[in-house]
Order: sequence, then structure tokens, then C-alpha cells
Amino acid sequence: DSSPATAKIWKDKYFYMHAFNYTDNSRTRNLQMIDYLNPSNSKQILDFKSADNLIIGEEIVQYKPAENYMYFIIRRIKDRYKPSYQEFFELWRTDGTPENTKKIDEISATTESSLNLINFGSQYKYYNKVEYPTNIGNKFYYTKYENYRFYLYETDGNITRKISTTYSSAYYPKKPMDFLTFNNELYFVSNGNLLVKYDGTNFTELAKISISDLGMILNNKLYFYAFNRKPAVDPGMPEPTSAFIWNKK
Repeated sequence: DSSPATAKIWKDKYFYMHAFNYTDNSRTRNLQMIDYLNPSNSKQILDFKSADNLIIGEEIVQYKPAENYMYFIIRRIKDRYKPSYQEFFELWRTDGTPENTKKIDEISATTESSLNLINFGSQYKYYNKVEYPTNIGNKFYYTKYENYRFYLYETDGNITRKISTTYSSAYYPKKPMDFLTFNNELYFVSNGNLLVKYDGTNFTELAKISISDLGMILNNKLYFYAFNRKPAVDPGMPEPTSAFIWNKK
């Protein structure tokens, strides 16, 4: 299976999910890597087939390349059509070798969701078909579902920590996949419809206007969609030098 959801190129290496169901009801589920520059280094990175026979669905649902690792999310479904239904999401990272492939976060739920419970930002959008980075150097950002909302997390591939806070709606994203990094800062639209940036230490609200979505990066400027048709910046807020309004039509 090499559909866009299950394959990605990173540092001249092609990662893809190999999945096959046999007539005897056995199955394979593994992550393979093809090394374009050194084909002899191509290999199986991870066998993620569960030993639990009640797991009826296993797949890689997202990939995201970063500076030091390729990150990917494995989704597992157990007892889908039974009252004991469970859904599992696992965050993994790899440097292209089996020994440095590691699970670093996970979450489970007992009801099926239309959204992944762990998400990478800036996936392909219908209006620009471009995927932007979500890392600052070796710090990689993702969202995780907790207490009925998605919070931002940061990881270096080994240690993870939640950077969102429950004290202000400005500090967690409105949409679980609508965030990206630009000029070494993380940008997202907050639950309060604000444009917020995070520099690795502090959150800053850039403009108090109603924003619906991030748009695209063009000519070293970040564009986004706003509800109003005229740019309006609160005098008490810093001038958004790296963010420009692209009015929604």
C-alpha cells in the first residue's frame, strides 16, 4: 500500500506501509524503507502487527518528516462492532533504522472518532495542496485529544511535554491539524479565533481579529483567512510583521 496517507519521502529514503491479508486470515503490517542512494540499505523498519487477534484494523494514518526523525501515527481498532470497542493511536519516530524506531506517545478511546486522536499539523489542504513543516529544529509539534479538546505537544523524539494550557483558550488550537512552523516559530489559530505564535518558550497573540484558518506561506509571508474583509489590528497588540490577512470571500 503506497497511497499518500501511507507513504512519504524523507532524506532520500522512501517510507511506506506494507499490508497484506492472506487467505488463512493471517496478515502482515510493517513499515518498509527504500534507500534511493544506497539500495542495499533498504529494509523493514518495524513490524507493527499486533499479537492481539481482536485487533481488526491496523494502519499508518499520517507521516511527518522533521529535522532528525520521520514521525508517523499508527491507528489500531479492537472489537469494532462490539460494546467493548477500542481505538488506539500511537506516535512513533524513526531515523530509518530498526534500532532507532521508537513509540513515544499513545492514546486510546472507546468510541470511534471522525478525527485521529493524535494529529500532525499542516496536512494537505483543499485550497493549496501544500504541506508545511511543524518542527523548530529538533523540536516537533503535534496535537493530542484530552478532555474534549486537542492540546499542543512538543517532543524531541524522546521526551514529550504538553505546551498548551487549560487556563486560556488562546493556547490550544481550534482545529487539530491547523498549525505550522514559519521562521522558526509555531503558528496556529486558537480556540478563541486568534492568530497565535509560539517561539519555543512563550505564546504571543498577534492580532485580535476573527480568524478561521491558516492559509499558505508565500514570498516569506504567512497568509490566513479572516472573517472580516478589512484588516484590523488591536492597537494594544504587536504589529504582525510576518502575518498578513488574506480575506475570505
